[in-house]
Amino acid sequence: MGGATSVSALVVWALLFSAIDNFAQAEITDFDSLKAAFLKLVQRVDSLEQNQRLVCERGVSARTSEPYLILRDDTLARDIRCDTQTDGGGWIVFQRRDSGTLDFDRPWSEYRNGFGDLNSEFWLGNEALHWLTKDYKYEMQADIRTMDGREMYNVYGSFRVDSDKPFSTKDRDNDNHEDNCASSGMGGFWFDGCTYVLPNSVWTYKFWNTGQFVYFPTLFEFKIRRVPI
Repeated sequence: MGGATSVSALVVWALLFSAIDNFAQAEITDFDSLKAAFLKLVQRVDSLEQNQRLVCERGVSARTSEPYLILRDDTLARDIRCDTQTDGGGWIVFQRRDSGTLDFDRPWSEYRNGFGDLNSEFWLGNEALHWLTKDYKYEMQADIRTMDGREMYNVYGSFRVDSDKPFSTKDRDNDNHEDNCASSGMGGFWFDGCTYVLPNSVWTYKFWNTGQFVYFPTLFEFKIRRVPI
């Protein structure tokens, strides 16, 4: 899975050159007309970016009966997995584990670029998550299923990937604990201090401790959805 690539700059330049050519042909001489034309160009670029960031929402509009769709996001230059049914759908799945066959104890660069198979287990990539969430508000949902049949979920009203919440891996210790919380098979994550919440750890390891129970996973899935303005 490759790194995120923004095509916005290329789009802006292409539209700008087109606009300049149109200005020349129309012989626009007054400032108000020039300003109006430029604002129209900006709105067009903004509309294009919004459409590109709503790939999973477009999947929902197809009213598919499939619980998941694999769709192409041209802005990210990659395929993404969309959850089309949970709470109305429109979710971009960025982490999924359901068998433990994929090793998540990986270096920082692989978490940045993403790894795995969208049809089974994967991590979308921190660079892609940063690009998706940097300008718009997203919510996040964590889905958990355990060996004893429990199904749980938690929804977080705001999710954003930026430098204010550094990501730790076995080769980059960015947490606030004296030890590297991502080492010893724990897998990469946005650790603050070391915790029992270990969604990317060795699959047989306990990942959730409430003080009363220790759960072992059969499914762990993270997904984000853009919050309407």
